[in-house]
Amino acid sequence: MRRLSTALALVIALALLAGCSREDVLTPRSETDGRQGGIDPALLAGSIIEQSGWPIDPEEEVPVGCSGATLIGRECIVGDIFHYIFTLRVGDGPYDVIGLHRVVREKRPYVPIRTKKAVFLQHGDGVGFVKFIYGAVAPSAPDDRSFAVYLAENDVDVWGIDQDWVLVPPDETDFSFMQDWGMEHCMANLRTGLGVSRITRLITGNGPDRLLLLGYSSGAALGYAYLNEEAMIPERCRLVRGFIPVDMFYKTDLEGTRAQWCVYYHEYQEWLAAGMYEYFIIFAPVGQLARTDPDGLSPFVPGFTNMQVALAFGGATFMFDPILPAWHYVAALFGDDGLPYDLQYMTKDNWLDYILLACGYEAGRFMGDYSGVICDEDDLPYDDNLAIIDVPVFYVGAAGGIGAGGLYTTTLLGSTDVSSLIVSLHPPEEAVLDFGHIDIFAASNAQEVCWAPILEWIVAHSPHPSDKGHNPEKP
Repeated sequence: MRRLSTALALVIALALLAGCSREDVLTPRSETDGRQGGIDPALLAGSIIEQSGWPIDPEEEVPVGCSGATLIGRECIVGDIFHYIFTLRVGDGPYDVIGLHRVVREKRPYVPIRTKKAVFLQHGDGVGFVKFIYGAVAPSAPDDRSFAVYLAENDVDVWGIDQDWVLVPPDETDFSFMQDWGMEHCMANLRTGLGVSRITRLITGNGPDRLLLLGYSSGAALGYAYLNEEAMIPERCRLVRGFIPVDMFYKTDLEGTRAQWCVYYHEYQEWLAAGMYEYFIIFAPVGQLARTDPDGLSPFVPGFTNMQVALAFGGATFMFDPILPAWHYVAALFGDDGLPYDLQYMTKDNWLDYILLACGYEAGRFMGDYSGVICDEDDLPYDDNLAIIDVPVFYVGAAGGIGAGGLYTTTLLGSTDVSSLIVSLHPPEEAVLDFGHIDIFAASNAQEVCWAPILEWIVAHSPHPSDKGHNPEKP
């Protein structure tokens, strides 16, 4: 069924802001499954403003009505940086709930700064928004080793999402509700999060400007899919002004990599056909065993200890997931036996803290959908409009992760403002030792080599403080 009502709900909410009519936004990819049809981002925004107590712009009116938004908590992370956590109900099912986060500097309690700099963070596989505040939740790392905190300390208004599969309880056993949780489903969740964030910023005095979107790993794939859809609607009706895809490809010219993704794609199709809609995330079980019984024999890899498996899983990921010859999550140090014995930019406890943050399950159909786009055997609709995506793009990769492999996708876009950063701390022949996929958000040196250039790009691509209105022509 067409998810038309989702687009219309958002358009009606934003029409006053951007001058859009319904006809402006009837996009081919906007479909309805009944789940999202009743969502009104304006009402959700009004509800979270009311619950949080944020001051409103006297020229704006807070929408009032029934809403599915709930304030879960407000916490001080460090100094004057606060983290707000909300849930948004996006359907009638028991798990049709997404998380919405805001990390922001406050001038005084419950009074966030007003700023033109704003970014929305979309997480990747396994670990939700919590990866962006890693230091604040990892006992072994300092609180300020948190990407979202770093941005907020530099006056960026940071928003982000937990896709609904992140919030599914780990003890759930019946995953039939995930049957249709594919790319369209996750795009609808992202659209809701972006819409609510933008309307909230408008009402609280930050102006109607679109947000920058950062997508990490599979979140970058989701971001490309979202922009692929949004490219088909008028610019004044869009929600995203620029995109930061982090360490991921959406299309690839590496034949071996494409072939491996095709293997995964066909596996997902087989699982879905057999009625298995969930993908088990192994992160937390591996981490728990390594922490509680490091020298015990692993149930996952016979003949190896739990700590050996945890370190190999992080530093020699290519052994388990051969998408690239030297692909790994975290930069490791290797012994004569060819196995990692320690990490370069994280301690062992840092690494275990990170993987223990993982959720239990992910939506298999979503993983199948983005794998299918990379595989490129079947004609899926999520890459039809790449050539007309025209927002500024800043690709960030880790040389020991996806790295330069993610650059090819940027060559397929219609954007004229495309730049990149590949974090590389070793020569090419030592790629197996280089900065890794998860190092980007958890390494001790991530701020210096990665976060600072991202902040610089965000500042350069945000509206000027003197820009009072919405001008989509401004960078």
